[in-house]
Amino acid sequence: MVEESRRDAYNWAIRALSRRMRSVQEIESGLLAKGVSHQVVVDVITDLLGMGYLDDLKFASDWVELRSARRGYGRVRLSHELHGKGVPDEVARQVMDRYLSPARETEIARKAIRKKMGGLRGSEVREKAHLYRFLRGRGFTSAAIWAALADVEEEERG
Repeated sequence: MVEESRRDAYNWAIRALSRRMRSVQEIESGLLAKGVSHQVVVDVITDLLGMGYLDDLKFASDWVELRSARRGYGRVRLSHELHGKGVPDEVARQVMDRYLSPARETEIARKAIRKKMGGLRGSEVREKAHLYRFLRGRGFTSAAIWAALADVEEEERG
């Protein structure tokens, strides 16, 4: 019976991973929610880690790359999302430093401004405030937002 439970747990984890990459915490939570015993969860996760099917560093790297490039999200939001997925803070920090430098975050913020409003139309305080709130909601740092706003404003002037 225990072996059948282990096999079922392993198969569930493999199916979950076949749909998309997941963090160790997501697989652990999913198995525990299904009523799998703690020891079986530990065994399955150990096997998956050993085979390279689970890797929080790879998961976080792919997550940040995808969500920053395609969705236009910034460092704050992505850190929060990774935390919610159970990725250890040190792994998240390492990935952020590697894939989302301040210069890259500013460039993504610039693209988000252009996409949202086609750039700044004049230098009205209200419009800048609106764009600032929009980018803050996307999780960009204040430094990246102000740099992006200044860059877009400079481009439009000259």
